Amino acid sequence: MNVCFFSREYPPETHAGGIGTYTHNTAVALSGLGHAVHVIASTRGSGGTSCVDGVWLHRLGTSGDAPRGLDRLRYSRSVARAAGKIGVRFDIVQASEFGAEAFWFSLRKRAPLVTRLATPLFLTERLNAAAQSPGRILVNRMERAQTRRSDGVLASTRALAGVAAAEWKIPPSRIEVIPNSVDVARIVRLAERRPLPQILRNKPYLLYFGRLEERKGIRVLTDALPSFMEKDAEICVVFAGSDSGYQGTPFREIIEDAAGPRARNRLIFFDNLPQEELFPIVAAARIVVLPSLWEAFGFVCVEALALGRPVIATSGSGFEEIIDDGDSGYLVAPGDSGRLAAKILACLRDDTELSRISAGAKKRAADFDVTRIVPRLLEFYERVREERPAQGRGSRRTESVRPRSPEGKMGREIFRTGAYVPYFQPDDKRSPFFRIYQRKRQDVAHMIDETRGPGEILDIGGGPGRLFQSVSDDSGGRLVVADVSLEMCVLARKKPDRPDRVRVVSADAQSLPFRDGSFQMIVGLDLFCHLEDPGKALREFARVLREDGVLVLDSSNSVPFWALSYPRYLGRNPLNWLRILRRKGVYPGWEGIVSHYPKKTFFSFLECAGFTVEKSLDYGPRVCPKWHLAVAGKKRAGV
Repeated sequence: MNVCFFSREYPPETHAGGIGTYTHNTAVALSGLGHAVHVIASTRGSGGTSCVDGVWLHRLGTSGDAPRGLDRLRYSRSVARAAGKIGVRFDIVQASEFGAEAFWFSLRKRAPLVTRLATPLFLTERLNAAAQSPGRILVNRMERAQTRRSDGVLASTRALAGVAAAEWKIPPSRIEVIPNSVDVARIVRLAERRPLPQILRNKPYLLYFGRLEERKGIRVLTDALPSFMEKDAEICVVFAGSDSGYQGTPFREIIEDAAGPRARNRLIFFDNLPQEELFPIVAAARIVVLPSLWEAFGFVCVEALALGRPVIATSGSGFEEIIDDGDSGYLVAPGDSGRLAAKILACLRDDTELSRISAGAKKRAADFDVTRIVPRLLEFYERVREERPAQGRGSRRTESVRPRSPEGKMGREIFRTGAYVPYFQPDDKRSPFFRIYQRKRQDVAHMIDETRGPGEILDIGGGPGRLFQSVSDDSGGRLVVADVSLEMCVLARKKPDRPDRVRVVSADAQSLPFRDGSFQMIVGLDLFCHLEDPGKALREFARVLREDGVLVLDSSNSVPFWALSYPRYLGRNPLNWLRILRRKGVYPGWEGIVSHYPKKTFFSFLECAGFTVEKSLDYGPRVCPKWHLAVAGKKRAGV
């Protein structure tokens, strides 16, 4: 197979991050299996072609600075032209979405195009709180257009696939999830090749490596420094990576100021290091700390695991798909410097535990070795090649990503990322359920406004904050919106009509981070059908609800004849009607992650969790409602 990668980053000259690491690992592995591999990368020199490690490397001369705005467009055009001049008929062309290097190529593809999601610019801007500019708006649109025009789309984690699908309106089932790979043997060899820098010898140290920027959680780690450095007078902290700064101030200055004069001499900084210099430092670290606010994948995490280093990373994003918490590393909540400091101290004080985690880390890293991942990639390439001729070459399509069968669909993780949102748009007047959803929401908002008592009101599974516009200002001031998806919480916080006093919290309904008896009312709309363990969630609701509190919860009816009243839901294909009816009203492709229940079963769940249903409302056709809504209170003692 002839494969061409577009990757501005490629080691050693232009190796700045994960895109370069991925391209090098994959290209060399494919070449080793006998495939002809070409890489079009950049150089600060005059450019040229060479063969390195069996890979044909074509360097394009650039200014050296990362291109922005129109420069991205020009660079994309240069890459497309360079691919045409190689003189090879490629079976697959692959590029990352970041920077839209394949945008120009996607306009008139001469080969099947695969876009691999890295970290889209919109997500980087959001996490770094970067201001919009005309150039960034252009690049965002180019990235989106390239991805949607691709013949195949890859993501390294379900978390990343979900975020991109939600933002760019790509059905999540159309994104293939294949983890990134590393060459474990090479990482170990490089770690053993050079001695440790003199400044680090005979010193116990904690390591962060990667870019020093806001989205990587550097300020969170900075806030945690005084807590654990005061209690452990010997531990040093090493930072290895380029400094992006924060609001015009280098992170090094921010970190040194936070540590204070007594701990400042135990801070050690390195700039961006080549892997042969970096990996010996990683291998000798006691703990690697990666406190990202959100991470698509994290090559640095897998590299640390490969060297047997205990890693403390963050939950709620791609790290969760790499680290098994308590077995191959640790996960803490993002943005919580207190918990991070506590976990670091606990690890530093327990050498036996660190040894156990180290063994688990090495074992887990083997799952990401190129020898296991690349065969899956080749299978995906073959499917993309087989699909493309039937679509017609040169045709213009809004979305040309190959659909996958329901069996290959993602699991419940899509609810963590908010990727289901393109499929659930009840506020869209074209939605078949628009009117009854509006009526249900208005009824619940009225209940909220009538609620009395000292406790707050929890909107669990609140998504982007759909109840904001319906409740009164007084009730809005008591409202806490919680959703398992960090992406949904970001959207809720940015909602223009959000009352100032509404709190938005990232929380799992099955493990709520609230004290017992915190809430006067709990509302869960369109939540129950998505719960993996409804009983566990209901017990959590009972725990955080006051004794005189009220639970308002709805469930979708498993008697499916309501669907016959909504032809736009059924679609035009009669076979689809049969599938929906057989699946209890669940749309094909969502079975296994969405569950509908009979009214009696729904109420039984509530009874078993300690609730008494005081009132019920039905929404939809009278004979067979779409939704059952229950208003319940906690059972009295002795009843």
